[in-house]
Amino acid sequence: MRKRYSMIFFFLISISLALGGTGFAASPLTNGKWAAPESFTAGMYPGQEENRFSMAYSQVTLSLYVLDGGPDGSPLSGVAVTVYDAGGNRFERITNPNGLVVVRGDAGMWRFALVKDGYTPLNVNHNITANGRAFVFLESATVQPEQVSLTAYVHDGSLNGTQLSGVRVTGQDAGGNAFEGTTDSNGAVTIGGQPGLWQFQFTRDGYEALDLSYEVNETHEAVVYLTRSQAQPEQVSLTAYVHDGSLNGTQLSGVRVTGQDAGGNAFEGMTDSNGAVTIGGQPGLWQFQFTREGYETLDLSYEVNETHEAAAYLEKAYDEQEQNDGHVVTIPLASNGSTTRLTA
Repeated sequence: MRKRYSMIFFFLISISLALGGTGFAASPLTNGKWAAPESFTAGMYPGQEENRFSMAYSQVTLSLYVLDGGPDGSPLSGVAVTVYDAGGNRFERITNPNGLVVVRGDAGMWRFALVKDGYTPLNVNHNITANGRAFVFLESATVQPEQVSLTAYVHDGSLNGTQLSGVRVTGQDAGGNAFEGTTDSNGAVTIGGQPGLWQFQFTRDGYEALDLSYEVNETHEAVVYLTRSQAQPEQVSLTAYVHDGSLNGTQLSGVRVTGQDAGGNAFEGMTDSNGAVTIGGQPGLWQFQFTREGYETLDLSYEVNETHEAAAYLEKAYDEQEQNDGHVVTIPLASNGSTTRLTA
């Protein structure tokens, strides 16, 4: 933001006349400054003729008051004031507790330079042609907050993992200023901001997002790692039809079907009035158990690599021990619609 600086000069010119009269005059405000008067009117005792004089001093004295922030500001002590008068003479002064310096020099165009820590320096020229006072003000400098930087190296899986490029790093510094960056081919990103507690988020496709708070009080390097996302495994389903005695037997309701999919996840279901039950899970080798009161329990393993239908049958249980030929499961083949017989 550009700052406007104003220097307000006005002079109270006192002339002691033989009769003791005094007077002053001031010209209108021009370009934000009070111009010094070119002439004044001297007050006279009654009956005296009014005289008008032109000011043309070879040596003039200026009392300069320095104020804080504006015309109504408090006096500023400790301001270094350098003045060059019209003759090129240099004067160096320091304002007193009243914010005042007094300089006497050759009348004409003077140059002023005012400096104080914490304030914006002021350089100004003004035509000083008469004894008088002037007021000038300094504005506080906008202090830029201290800046620090952090170089973060992002690794894959652990602090000893390979460095990850393309990691997006966003967050805020201690002053609430947002930042954003992306790691380079070395897995590094450098971010600057105000010191203190920073908030970070690290994101990259295929990895879990990482949110953290971290103290950055000086410029340094740090290391962090991202963990790969646990991808949801593919899911398939099997609709099993359970028959009575053979694949051509009537469909059996109320058959309890339990087991595990290829990922070791347990499942359970019950055949409906059509003898059907649908079960979902991870593709691969599944383990099944079919049970129903009055029937032999059937245990089998079966590959379920895609969603499809299959058939099985249960044999009735008998009081006398009988040798069975086995239990059969059939799977339709996608290519020609024929069936494959699997003996449990």
